[in-house]
Amino acid sequence: MKFLSSLRLTVICLTFLMALVFFTTLAQVNVGVLEAKRQYFSGFFVWKSVFGVTIPVFPSGIVIGWVLFVNLIAAHFTRFKWGVDKVGIWLIHSGLIVLLIGSACTYYLADETQMVLPEGQSATYSESQQRLEVALIKEVGDTHQVISIPYEVLKLNKPLSVPQAGIVVIPRVMYANSQLLTLPPDGTIAGLMGIARQLQVREIDVFKKDNFRNISSVYLEVLDDHRPKGVYLLSNGIEVSQALALESGNWWISLRAFRDYNPYVMTLKDFRHDVYPGTQIPKNFSSQVVVTDSKTGQSFESIIYMNHPLRHQGKTYYQASFSDNSTTSILQVVHNPSWIFPYLASVLMGVGLIVQFGLHIVKARRKKS
Repeated sequence: MKFLSSLRLTVICLTFLMALVFFTTLAQVNVGVLEAKRQYFSGFFVWKSVFGVTIPVFPSGIVIGWVLFVNLIAAHFTRFKWGVDKVGIWLIHSGLIVLLIGSACTYYLADETQMVLPEGQSATYSESQQRLEVALIKEVGDTHQVISIPYEVLKLNKPLSVPQAGIVVIPRVMYANSQLLTLPPDGTIAGLMGIARQLQVREIDVFKKDNFRNISSVYLEVLDDHRPKGVYLLSNGIEVSQALALESGNWWISLRAFRDYNPYVMTLKDFRHDVYPGTQIPKNFSSQVVVTDSKTGQSFESIIYMNHPLRHQGKTYYQASFSDNSTTSILQVVHNPSWIFPYLASVLMGVGLIVQFGLHIVKARRKKS
């Protein structure tokens, strides 16, 4: 307990965190933000190759964060004492604890997607730039029945039952990044169906930088009522869905970006891209949107621009970019259930500082008098 609550451990953790931030910033140049975050802040250790052998060289950011959290809690039980003159210190450290808890919640729970909105059009979902899903779609009257299978689940390389469609899917071969060539298949996989009969897949190295897109591909065997239906090639590089005739009806299957559906419709009424006169320097990006509740039909308008996001039903919409000659707005959608923690932590630490300094001032005046 003495070791866990020591100030020396606090200083070591803060020093390690500063070093991690420094090296992560440098790593972003070569591998991009997301890969640098994964390498330096995920898992238990930072792994590096030394003379061809991969070894742990540094504790990861998440481990240091948890150690710092335990250190702060332990210090309260061993070194800090209750008393009116310590109220400010308790508030300050409580704020730090809340901040660390909020950081952990954000790391594990926060999610970011993008919504692409052309002028005059509407959308009910946003798409992930990192996650994929196998989508099974069936027309039911004027609506669509959609079954989503997270691509990460397929990486378990086990048969997966989809009772809604009455099928079992079995991943045969998966490629994290690939080339799709208009050549006959190489013949190593039997029972190919659909577009798999026309394409050949070649595995290539995974792109780690943020501005490169990986083309993931999977050969997926489908069993309809436990009878082999065939092997289908799915890829996020194939933009069209493939027909899948099953006992449960006619379906369409594809591998696409993961979609996060909303209970409301967002329509882009107008997009503005203003520049300073005589230059191409951006002055303003703004999206005038109409949000309509799918159940009640009630709607409202809002303007989203830089540093002025729209917050609605637990999601925050930021103006991120644009395309198609300034006629399409790209909104960054952030879902962070722990968004309140930094504000609460700031209030606690601010009040704690005011109280602590106030108590010192009162003590100093009493001594003088």
